[in-house]
Amino acid sequence: TTYTVSLPSDRLSFWAELESERIFHPAFRDFDRERNVVMEERRMRVENDPDGKVYERFIREAFAGSPYGWPTIGTSEDLKNLTESDLREFWRRHYRPDRAIGVLVGRFDPGQAEKVIRKFFGRIPPPSKERIQEEEVNFNPGIVHLKENAEPRILIGYPKPPLPHRDDYHFDLISEILGEGRSSRLYRSLVEERG
Repeated sequence: TTYTVSLPSDRLSFWAELESERIFHPAFRDFDRERNVVMEERRMRVENDPDGKVYERFIREAFAGSPYGWPTIGTSEDLKNLTESDLREFWRRHYRPDRAIGVLVGRFDPGQAEKVIRKFFGRIPPPSKERIQEEEVNFNPGIVHLKENAEPRILIGYPKPPLPHRDDYHFDLISEILGEGRSSRLYRSLVEERG
């Protein structure tokens, strides 16, 4: 999860105070209403979107039997059955302050910024020595067909090492050159040259 905030550099203290409250004392207000917002987001991005359906089916099939096959936002059933206590337990396990990383970018006085950060975040304990175990990921090659009332789509994927493996950067670059946007080689070849 990434939170990005853009603000004038003289508002760093204001942001740090608000952010430290979110980290140390989160308020899970309006749980049911917020869960409904997430369920609507799922309907909009997956259930009512051919691209979302194709991607979710692709991931489920490619990583069958592995947590990597689970949709990030969850299934409709997951969301319906989620309780506020489930949310609190998930937050307690995964959103620990000692797992957070912060980055400041822009025009500010580094010494003053460090004082602000220490004031609001100095009580974060040192990082845990606990290492997240890398698990072997089973990638199931194959072909999946999905019929939808939509324009044709194709989604092709290859297994690759995850971050922090150095080769992950190579795959990002290959993916960008070959398939991202109208300047990509695949777009130029398939759409512009071959119609």
